[in-house]
Amino acid sequence: MARGQRAKILEHSARLFSRQGVAATTIREIAESVGLNSGTLYHYFASKDEIASEILLGFLEELSGEYQGVSPHGGTARDNLRELIRISFQVAVRHPYATEIYQNEYGGGLPSLPRYDEIMELVERCHEAWNRVIEHGVAREELRRDIDSHNFQRILREVVFMAVRWNRETLAGEVDSLAGTLTSAFIDGFGARPGERGTAPSAPVPVPAPPEAAPAPGNAELARLNTELNELKRTVEMIRRGGR
Repeated sequence: MARGQRAKILEHSARLFSRQGVAATTIREIAESVGLNSGTLYHYFASKDEIASEILLGFLEELSGEYQGVSPHGGTARDNLRELIRISFQVAVRHPYATEIYQNEYGGGLPSLPRYDEIMELVERCHEAWNRVIEHGVAREELRRDIDSHNFQRILREVVFMAVRWNRETLAGEVDSLAGTLTSAFIDGFGARPGERGTAPSAPVPVPAPPEAAPAPGNAELARLNTELNELKRTVEMIRRGGR
C-alpha cells in the first residue's frame, strides 16, 4: 500500500513539476492532486525536493543501465545509435515527465536537490555511453572524422530529449518511428561519404580576392547540422501532428 502511494505521489508530482517547475510547486498542491492532506504526504517524503530527486534518480538509473547494454563492438554505428535513441524514448515513456523536469531545472534548481552528486554521476554515465558508440564509429571509419564528435553527440542527445517533450502524449506509440527518423536524419549527414572513408578533409581551395576566411570544415559542417536540426524539428512536429 505504501509503495503504491509513493508511486502515485511521484507520478502526480512529476506532472506538476514539469508544468510549473519544482520551486513553484507546493507540497499542498501535490497532496491535493493525490487526494491527501499535506501532513500525510510528509509520511512518505520529507520535502518536494526529495520527491524531485527520486523522480530523476529513478529515470537516470534505468536509462544508464539500459545504455550499458549497447556495446560499440556489437553492431554498426548506425545500429548502435538507433538503439540508444530507442532506449531513450522507451525509458522516457516509463518515467513520464522526468526528462522535462531535468531540462527545466538544469542550470537552475537542480544543484540544490538532495543527492545532486548521484544525479550528475548518472548523467555522466549516460553521456559516456553516447561517446563510446560515436568514438568507436569514428575509429572504424563509419562516422566522419572532420566533424567534432563531442558537439555532434550533444546536438543529437538534445534533439532526442526535446523530441520526448514535443511528442509526450503520443510517444508510447511512436518509439520506433521516431527513432528511425532521427537516426536517418543525423547519420545521413554524419556518416562517412563514398571515397572519404578514413581520409582527412582536403585542403581548402584558394578563392579569388577579396579573401574572406573560410570556416574550418568541421565548423562548417556543424553549422549545416544546426540548420538541418531546425528542419528536423519541423519535420518531427509535422509527424507528431499527422499521427494525431
